[in-house]
Amino acid sequence: MQQCLEYICREFEKVKDYLHYPSPAKELIINNLFENFMKCFLEYPFEKKRYPKEFLETANLYNDGDVVTLKRFEDIGCAICS
Repeated sequence: MQQCLEYICREFEKVKDYLHYPSPAKELIINNLFENFMKCFLEYPFEKKRYPKEFLETANLYNDGDVVTLKRFEDIGCAICS
């Protein structure tokens, strides 16, 4: 998972002031990085032990396509803030 996270972090650092100055281009990048993280998360189950139980439950629901969870994460910026 280290390589996945390093890539995601490098790409995320390129997006400046997303929450303060959002734009469609920045939102697309953030959404793609979020999707990449969720895929990466699925590929490395041994890393899951490092995350809180609540996050694991939400991640599993998201990856299983739970409609309520997917709806909550439609706007990543709002999901992060809540």
